[in-house]
Amino acid sequence: MTKLERLQKVMAHRGVASRRRCEQIILAGKVTVNGQIVREMGTKVDPEKDDIRVNGQPLEAAKPYRYVFLHKPRGVLSSLSDPHHSKTVGQLVKDLGHLFPVGRLDLESEGLMLMTDDGDLTLRLTHPRYHIPKRYVVQVRGWPDERELRRLAHGMRLRDGTISPPAEVRFLGPRLPLQLQKARVEPIPVPPKSSVWISVTVFEGRKHLVRRMFDAIRHPVIQLVRLSIGPFHLGKLTAGKWRFATNEEEAKIQKILGRTPLPVTRHADKNDYLLRKQERPARRKGRK
Repeated sequence: MTKLERLQKVMAHRGVASRRRCEQIILAGKVTVNGQIVREMGTKVDPEKDDIRVNGQPLEAAKPYRYVFLHKPRGVLSSLSDPHHSKTVGQLVKDLGHLFPVGRLDLESEGLMLMTDDGDLTLRLTHPRYHIPKRYVVQVRGWPDERELRRLAHGMRLRDGTISPPAEVRFLGPRLPLQLQKARVEPIPVPPKSSVWISVTVFEGRKHLVRRMFDAIRHPVIQLVRLSIGPFHLGKLTAGKWRFATNEEEAKIQKILGRTPLPVTRHADKNDYLLRKQERPARRKGRK
């Protein structure tokens, strides 16, 4: 039995335009299904049997979805194009055709980004209801203590009045983490013993969430790198480089789209945010 799909989704998959633009084309009365003009949003069609035409021309044959993993560098926008900024992720994969970034990383952050033309996967990886874990390694000013890390782990009030979600938090120490060394991440130079690296896993994609969390405990982020999105990892991919999904990653994508739940821990283990005493810097006299 063939699965019926929304008309705009079929059009977007066949390369007509983005899904939003396809909706506009439908509303303009430029699309016919089996000879009948369709203007109603949400119309479902059988892409294998129905005769779908745009401006009288039949749709092109379906093409396989593409999945590309990119290491977004610092100073590059998470957009396909921008008239006010010369460096975008769209330029880094421009030879691959029309691919959309899944989620965003702010301008001064770097790390793993998925580029695809699969709208269903984009929804599954970005919508809060699916609780897809996203892991970041951040370098912050100062050395957060146990109480501050506990606040990060259990959720707290941010400066804008909203409450941050529970997070997995792990203290990593003052040295550049091994994962970043493998990807040849260029550290931002800071004075010795003035910063520390911390691993943070969140399950929501709010704007600047991780930076705002550390701002709330008065340990601002110096450097932020996204290591993973769900089961997909940055690995040894260096800044500015991209690669196609492996066969194993394609299988994981199909598992996600099949609505098979991924193992997700919603709350941090209490030992994840405890600083080991031997790794904590000596406190100066008079420090409160």
